[in-house]
Amino acid sequence: MKKKIISSLGIIFLFLLLVGLFLSIKGYETDKFNNKIQNEITKIQPNIKLELTKIKIKFNPKKLNIFLTTKNPKISYLDINLPIKKFDIYIDLISLIKLKLKIQYVNLKTNKIDVNDIKKLIARNKPSNFKSFLINNVTRGEVEGDLNIEFKEDFEVKDYKLNAIGNKVNIDFNKLKFKNLSFGIRADNDFIYIKEVKTNLNGIPITDGVLEINKKKDLLIDGSFKATPKINNKFIDSILVHFNKKNYIKETLLINGNIFSNFKLKFSNSLELLDYNYNFSGTVDNSNIKLKNKIKLDLLSNEISQIFLDKANFKGLFNKNEKKFFNIEGLYKFDEEKFEKFKYDLEVNDKTKKNKLTINFMPAINLSFLNYNKKAGITANMTSEFQISKDSIDISKFEYAENKSTISLKDISLDKNFQLKKISNILIKTFKNKKENNNFKIVFSDKIFINGNKYDATNLIRQINKKSKNSFLKKINKRLEIKLDTIITTYPEPLNGFSLFGQIKKGKLVKILSKSEFSNNKFLDIILKKDQNTNKKLLEVYSDLPEPILSNYDFFKGLEGGDLSYISTFDEDQSSSNLVINNFKVKKAPGFAKLLSLADFGGMTDLLSGNGLSFDALEIKIKNDDKVLKIEELYAVGPSISIILQGYVDNQTGLVSLRGTMVPAKTLNKLISKIPVLGNILIPKEVGEGLFGVSFKMKGPPGKIKTSVNPIKTITPRFITKALEKRKKTK
Repeated sequence: MKKKIISSLGIIFLFLLLVGLFLSIKGYETDKFNNKIQNEITKIQPNIKLELTKIKIKFNPKKLNIFLTTKNPKISYLDINLPIKKFDIYIDLISLIKLKLKIQYVNLKTNKIDVNDIKKLIARNKPSNFKSFLINNVTRGEVEGDLNIEFKEDFEVKDYKLNAIGNKVNIDFNKLKFKNLSFGIRADNDFIYIKEVKTNLNGIPITDGVLEINKKKDLLIDGSFKATPKINNKFIDSILVHFNKKNYIKETLLINGNIFSNFKLKFSNSLELLDYNYNFSGTVDNSNIKLKNKIKLDLLSNEISQIFLDKANFKGLFNKNEKKFFNIEGLYKFDEEKFEKFKYDLEVNDKTKKNKLTINFMPAINLSFLNYNKKAGITANMTSEFQISKDSIDISKFEYAENKSTISLKDISLDKNFQLKKISNILIKTFKNKKENNNFKIVFSDKIFINGNKYDATNLIRQINKKSKNSFLKKINKRLEIKLDTIITTYPEPLNGFSLFGQIKKGKLVKILSKSEFSNNKFLDIILKKDQNTNKKLLEVYSDLPEPILSNYDFFKGLEGGDLSYISTFDEDQSSSNLVINNFKVKKAPGFAKLLSLADFGGMTDLLSGNGLSFDALEIKIKNDDKVLKIEELYAVGPSISIILQGYVDNQTGLVSLRGTMVPAKTLNKLISKIPVLGNILIPKEVGEGLFGVSFKMKGPPGKIKTSVNPIKTITPRFITKALEKRKKTK
């Protein structure tokens, strides 16, 4: 009996073993269990509707479970049809014996699923950062792959494993726009690995990328990508959304390059960015940017309309807690210049942006106030170190070097309106025609102190006369002291021993006391003070040599000898000036020669080109404001000729309108000799014979002034009065 029982058990065991081997190796295909499985799954999860084809039953001896596999089943969840290619269900063997079905795993192999259907599927899952990201930021795409889901007792998802491929996916996240994203993905509850990423990110084509996403606690993203951008206006618009780039960039013709980057991002459960680290490197080749508004600077001889970059390498690092930096160096040029080297470094922290720029500069430079010029094609080196903060720009160093010429500035601070707040010192040394023309130092402390060997003031008066609304020095209130050994002017001989003491308020000179010496005991004195009567400024200039003061005015070209005094009362709105020059000659003067040719006074124009015309005095009274320069009177008297004129010049249009009278001195002397000392000033009838002089009018815009001349036989009493006054002063 015992043997029969053992034999029966042995047969049963062998049968079960054979059945197990058959089921584990080949499996058994049937449709008898379809309804049972469909009903049980519907009981566990009513939102799932399942229609199975024939099921193959297989046994897994390692995990002691039965798994059922079928192809192309019809499955829908929440009325969403799922394109399932293959469906495997793993059932716990013990639960099957107890007739209490427990599904352990489900394996799905899918065809392409639309992203919007996936968003609907996970909408009822419990909240998570991944669910929130997928619903709110992924807008389009399709995915296909394998999904393995592990269940708990109540059919709740315990874990999942996904292997899939995504195509044509669009993601819009924090101003980052991914278009036509394709990738391969592996994912589970805690980790997502994305490889072979190809997309267009804000206009930058990414050709290869990798992402690793860790979801255990916070959302951690590690990634790297390679890009080959061709940047255009669309890229500028999308990536520089916080800048009004249209004020600067007209058209980006082409920016070619390569970018290699690595990044780490940390998000909270609510997708708040907690930390980030982004480093990148790359190249820029054969690139060109056109500017909407050309760069126009007084110191540049030509405008800049295009910037070219080539063979430039860059790298950078940006993170939340440490310093951020960006570096680029390579070749650049403006317009048609030759390529030159440049290097730029940027270092950023929470409060400041430290910048360092080094360039070789080819365009022409003109510093008129120093009478220094650099020709185009000659290389100058510029280095600048500066910081940019919310309220100021601080330049710790600026250095310029071209051949022997150097300009150095240190510790400059500008406010947000580009007004000067402070400066430490300036060193200037320049050469013109291989000769030193500037060599001085400016020190800013409790006062502004300028001292040195030489200053070239050739263009100084022309620069002073230029009206400018620039408020660069508006915040400067300091005493001023200048001591210079030599000042170069247009006059052949320089000024020596120049000294000046003054006061600057709100960037403007309010007080000056200055003295210097020409050769041969000839002096120049300048005084600027406040007029106590009018509360205006009063400027007084006296020079034993008029030429250095007047050389920048075409009208006075050819003037030699004499002495000059100038008095001007002025404020912000208008000025009233009086210029007097005594005992001078006019020689080789085109302006005077043209004037005399109108009168056709024989021999006088010849005299101008020879020894010159002598004058006892010239006096000019002028009133000037923003609208018009009014010549109240210009009077010149000399042994050969006397002139009086008046008129105006429109400061806005340049229109000239002058009228005057010229009389040979011989005729004038004859008239004056016949006037009684105490009598009324009248023109004697007997002097009515012959031509006394000419009256003239000059009117027109610049370059188109028309002149008309009328002979006169009588001279106005005013003309004779001025002649008598001048003679009395001369005696």
